Amino acid sequence: MERMRAALLFSVVLLGAASAAAQERSEAPTESVGLGPDEEEARAHFNLAQLQYRRGRFLDAATEFEAAYALSPRAELLYNIYIAYRDGGDLDSAARSLRRLLESDPLPRTLDREHLGARLEALEDQIRERRELEERAAAQPVPDEPVEPEPAPPPPAPSAGPWGPGFAILAAGAGVAAIGAILGGVALSLYDDVTARCEGTVCPADTEGDRATGQALTIATDVMLPVGLAAAVAGLVLAFVVVEEDEARVAVRVGPDGGALCVAGRF
Repeated sequence: MERMRAALLFSVVLLGAASAAAQERSEAPTESVGLGPDEEEARAHFNLAQLQYRRGRFLDAATEFEAAYALSPRAELLYNIYIAYRDGGDLDSAARSLRRLLESDPLPRTLDREHLGARLEALEDQIRERRELEERAAAQPVPDEPVEPEPAPPPPAPSAGPWGPGFAILAAGAGVAAIGAILGGVALSLYDDVTARCEGTVCPADTEGDRATGQALTIATDVMLPVGLAAAVAGLVLAFVVVEEDEARVAVRVGPDGGALCVAGRF
């Protein structure tokens, strides 16, 4: 808050200085200075300074007026130096030039010493206020920059755990057992139909195909039903018992004498 107040006060002071400079802007540098014919170099600097001032390059104009004054130390040139520095915003140099002008004796008749003295006092007040504001602003502690918090680590990916493979095996086993039961039912239906068409041990020739189909379905049932049931039991074990390792190995073996389900893992 103090820094903002100081900045606001500084802006007000600068605005006041700009307004005062604008009010005095109508007082342009002296258009002519009594330079002798042997002072051509000083006149060249003087003419260039006038051109720079008309173009709004006030500090460049002040530099050229300074060069002309070094070659021809006339009080009128000090007045021009003061005006150029003032309009260029260099108040310290403007006050220094105006102070040198007031020390001149005699003062040019076109200039009023009392009026110039009042201007010097106003410039010195502005410079003093500006320095106080700069010192006050420099004494303000610089707030620490906020430290951005480190981004939170991404949440761990959800793990399937022992439940995923266990229930998958349970579902697969139940499906295999169900298919085996269905095939067994179809085989029994075929056997019943063939038996009904046979007389004792003698059966018609057209029943051979149904008998072969029933036999194949019976074999499939004998393999799939126990394998499916075993898989369902293994799935239940994996689903409800904590497994130390994520990997469980399941293998199904089918041979001429039947089928088997093998489950390997750590419990």
